[in-house]
Amino acid sequence: MPKINMDEYNAAEATTGGDYQRMGAGGYVVRCQAVRTKGIDYGRTVDFIAEKQYVKLIYDIAEGGLAGKFSDDYWAGEEKDWGHQFYLSWKNMGALKNTIQCLDESNPGFDAMAAFQADNWDMFIGKQFGIVVGEEEYLGNDGTVKTRLTFPRIKSVQDIRDGRFKVPEKKTLAPSEAAPAQAEAAPSVYDDSLPF
Repeated sequence: MPKINMDEYNAAEATTGGDYQRMGAGGYVVRCQAVRTKGIDYGRTVDFIAEKQYVKLIYDIAEGGLAGKFSDDYWAGEEKDWGHQFYLSWKNMGALKNTIQCLDESNPGFDAMAAFQADNWDMFIGKQFGIVVGEEEYLGNDGTVKTRLTFPRIKSVQDIRDGRFKVPEKKTLAPSEAAPAQAEAAPSVYDDSLPF
């Protein structure tokens, strides 16, 4: 029998799980909790800076009804970063410039470019920024159509607070993608009725 703390069990309130509040499409004010410069990619350790030209800003929601959503034990550890990460990339200079400007606007007195050029990633921890996420359909392993959030787009905190953002339209699967391909019926080997 598994060992559990009976005091914790007796003190717990029974829940049905129906109270789970899912993050949906929209705009959010978030705060950087960590920066990942290395990680596992297809089973090998990868230096994101040297090999990928990005770092991952791991965030939590800072304002509103979902504030603190990613601070509970479920989201602990790097293997769960996929649920709340933003890529600060320098592959596209226009996107980098937008990210730097949004970070500076959202954090008066912070010089994101100076921190970036100094390779001082810890300076990003605690900084706020805005994100906008949409939704997209995908085909789950069980063959059903499911919905997930798209990768976030960065905005300034004030743009989010003032509602100056557009949530992307939900990306739906084409009908041919939504239904698993049906195998064509194999032609019958016999043209006549079977002898038994």
